[in-house]
Amino acid sequence: MKRMRAELLGAAVLITNLLAEANHPGHGLNQAAWSKICTLATDLGKASNEAMRKVTTLVSLADRLEQTQLKWGIFVANSDDVGSATKTRILQTYFKRKAAAAAAQLGGEAITAALKATHAVSYGQGCLTDFLAIAVQTASGDKSCILDNSGSPVAAAKTLTGAQRATCSLELTEVTPTQYDLNLIDANGFKNALRQRSGSTTHQTHDSKQCPLLTAHTAWLAQAGALTADSELALSTIRVGRSNNSALTITDLHDVNTQRSGTKASWYKMFTALGGLKELNTNQNDNNTITGDDPDLQAPVLAIALRQEKPKGKDMKKEVEKLFSTNPAEKVNKLLQTVYSKKSDNTH
Repeated sequence: MKRMRAELLGAAVLITNLLAEANHPGHGLNQAAWSKICTLATDLGKASNEAMRKVTTLVSLADRLEQTQLKWGIFVANSDDVGSATKTRILQTYFKRKAAAAAAQLGGEAITAALKATHAVSYGQGCLTDFLAIAVQTASGDKSCILDNSGSPVAAAKTLTGAQRATCSLELTEVTPTQYDLNLIDANGFKNALRQRSGSTTHQTHDSKQCPLLTAHTAWLAQAGALTADSELALSTIRVGRSNNSALTITDLHDVNTQRSGTKASWYKMFTALGGLKELNTNQNDNNTITGDDPDLQAPVLAIALRQEKPKGKDMKKEVEKLFSTNPAEKVNKLLQTVYSKKSDNTH
């Protein structure tokens, strides 16, 4: 168990973000548009933190349950309280089952969900951050690409601050086990993202796209035939036609749940990975959430208290509540206090 925990923690530590790092007035992305990209990049980084938090939470839970079931075993062996013998043996078995279940969840579902999500969002965060890092430093003459609310260029910096206090770091940031509720997605896609609006200049300050990065005609990105297809920027959220100074096309990320292929395929993969992480329940095997419906408690009640292999018409929830009250979590935790208050030469 200790070796497994060390390996899993090592894997969690290796989860990192893949991040990259104009002093002229001009026409580029307006503040509201690039701030959306900035916020989305930051939220993807927070998702990596949540992945690590869930893994470390489950590591701690698996360790606690293992230690608790050992403590119960010692308590049962040294207890002379015949009246509580049934309950103590039931709970010894219960915590043994919970420790095994937590270890299995950690080594299977949890680490898989965390690594998938971290890999996916680190890629997405890196692409968005790289785009912003390049855009904020792109200028030609009086034409810049990242503008503030007044239309003036945003100076290149390690951290960008945009509309509605949106901030994003353009440097490598460490992953830390920090809670994040993953509210960047809903049932359909990404909530905070650019959306295609009517009119081609919604996200620009000028319809001629004088920002060099957003101009794909022969004077800029497509010069000397450098582009063989339309230019896709910021992980395909922005597309610029290569043949002429055509309008920007914005990819709407609010419906990626149904977009398994095409321009939104990478976003679909990120969305599903985040969904798996969001569904990962770190309290699944925590005794603090125990109820009469818990099969890990019902099984030893059936075998030890009822001495049966099958319920045979028994309402196992009621049988559990007969022994541990209608609030099993509270009752079990009170019994735990008794166990941990016992001191003997064999308990330490």
